[in-house]
Amino acid sequence: MKRARQMSILMVEDEEALAKLVKMELEAAGFEVVVKGCGKAALGYAAERQLDLAILDVNLPDINGYQVARELRRLHHPWALPIL
Repeated sequence: MKRARQMSILMVEDEEALAKLVKMELEAAGFEVVVKGCGKAALGYAAERQLDLAILDVNLPDINGYQVARELRRLHHPWALPIL
């Protein structure tokens, strides 16, 4: 029997304690979660992967979350990727 694909979440958060807590809770709920600590690393990851959801911090060390959101919309069909 074919196993269903886990929903893939990209979380962009530079505060490690918060990222760890949210990741732990989401993984416990059955999601696959990848955490990136800066916008450029997140965009590099997102360019090569299929994502189901992106969770963005606004204040990041390199580029802000709004810029990351705009670029994610460009990489994926404009409304195909939900972004929080």
